[in-house]
Amino acid sequence: MNTLAKRNVLALLLAAPLLTACYVVPVHPDGRVYPPPGTTVGGAPITVIATPPAPVVFTARLYPSNDIAARNGIIAGSVTSPQDGKGVFTIPYNGDTLSGEATRTTTGTVHAGVANGSGPRGNYVRCNYRMSNAAQGTGECLFSDGARFQMHVGG
Repeated sequence: MNTLAKRNVLALLLAAPLLTACYVVPVHPDGRVYPPPGTTVGGAPITVIATPPAPVVFTARLYPSNDIAARNGIIAGSVTSPQDGKGVFTIPYNGDTLSGEATRTTTGTVHAGVANGSGPRGNYVRCNYRMSNAAQGTGECLFSDGARFQMHVGG
């Protein structure tokens, strides 16, 4: 074997381990490996079903905008969204935990929504909001006792 051939073989042997580290194996969230495309079991093809995106939790910060609201100070709540335009709205208020639904609507390029919640002690809230992007927005909330808050959604 000539010197050039020996160098080529040596270069291939040194490069081989580097190339094998570049393969990506898709895995389920629980750690199981997805089968490669075209894999069959008993002659039937395996179908890989895409899982929906994980829910996203947005913070909702409410800032007092009238005297009734000022007695409560700043309030922090949350909206848990499965990213389908609806979500679960939860916020503490006056010793009560209000929960309900937040629904986003899209008209052209405007992403707006309504969030309503109520609690076991009889308190309730209605919020209207607009999203400036997928994760941030602003709005206003009016509580059953007349408290009015400006709302900021997102981080």
